[in-house]
Amino acid sequence: MNGCGPVSVIFLCVLLSGCLMSRPQQSLIHEGDTLPVTHFETVDGQNIHFDAKTKKLLILFNTWCPHSKKALKDLARSSLVRRKDLVIVAVAPGEGGEAIQDFRRTQPIPIHFVADFYRNIYGQLATSGVPRFYLVDKSNRVVKEFFGWHDGAVSKLDWAP
Repeated sequence: MNGCGPVSVIFLCVLLSGCLMSRPQQSLIHEGDTLPVTHFETVDGQNIHFDAKTKKLLILFNTWCPHSKKALKDLARSSLVRRKDLVIVAVAPGEGGEAIQDFRRTQPIPIHFVADFYRNIYGQLATSGVPRFYLVDKSNRVVKEFFGWHDGAVSKLDWAP
């Protein structure tokens, strides 16, 4: 045995920990804060700008994370994806466009996907952990922020105080 086995296991544990960790201090922005990122380029080359016309749902996810997959599947079944007064952007930190396109083929959902390979967007919002959800008002202020996913969590995606 060449010793790569234990190193690989440790690497996998560290990699998956971002999906499984749930410490609240890992978010860099909180309710009441102004969202520091308001411009996104999607994997389709579309420019999305968070303006004062709509509410926004910003999601940090990874295509390989079981909790992220469940969250997006539940979101796809919700009425939120059909709302005209809502822009939904899902950012995949550390992933490229090809991984996201593969993900979309297996899990189609009518939202905007953004590759954040170098974690430039993610680094302004959190230090670790996905999925994360930021409900943002028309003035780009975070109304609610939460981490993780469980059955029924789609009901938390409500902008009411």
